[in-house]
Amino acid sequence: MGTLPIVSMKTVTFNNWSDADFTWTFGGEPTTFKAGVSVVLPDFLADHFAKHFVDRELIKQGFEVSHFSRTQLLAKTLSDETVEASSLAAQIKVLNSSAEPVEEVVSKKPFCDSCDSKGVRHKLICPKNKKEEVFEGLEA
Repeated sequence: MGTLPIVSMKTVTFNNWSDADFTWTFGGEPTTFKAGVSVVLPDFLADHFAKHFVDRELIKQGFEVSHFSRTQLLAKTLSDETVEASSLAAQIKVLNSSAEPVEEVVSKKPFCDSCDSKGVRHKLICPKNKKEEVFEGLEA
């Protein structure tokens, strides 16, 4: 397969500096950040989670989400970091090696036993595909 080219990917450290766990979704998948824990994420994910985390913290303090302290809280929540893709590939390899084995896909019963069609129609060569033409009521 070859080796991956070494490129830099922008990552950011997301800091949950609050005393409560924070859960938010991205792409329909919920992610929980434990209180007091920092996690390195791709920048677009960190920005997404930080926006909602800071919103929650401002609302808890009784402020509107556009409060002037928002910029300070975002700076406290995010810190820049760059990670090379080769180290990301190594992390992926470790995660994949500890993953549980994938179950085999169960094959579905074919649609037709005569032609082994898997769809909703018979193949052209199937004896069940023969259609008789009806010319009833037509004048010659």
